Amino acid sequence: MSATDPSGFFLSGLFDAIGDGLEWAKDNWRTLAAVAIAVAVPYAAGAIWGGGLGMAGLTATQAVLAGAVGGFAAGMISSGGDL
Repeated sequence: MSATDPSGFFLSGLFDAIGDGLEWAKDNWRTLAAVAIAVAVPYAAGAIWGGGLGMAGLTATQAVLAGAVGGFAAGMISSGGDL
């Protein structure tokens, strides 16, 4: 019984923190999506064009192209499509 929380303060605080985190993510979803895309696109390009070596298998042109595509996609999402 020493590990129980009869007052409910811990669980209440935990659920409030989770709710606050979800509210923050709801308010900042564009930024979170833009960061995820900017990070994921070069890795996806490495998986597609890298020949099994990942990002290390990309040529300089492919790496620059992957960065440009990722940056463009992230910019479109974070701006809501307004360039």
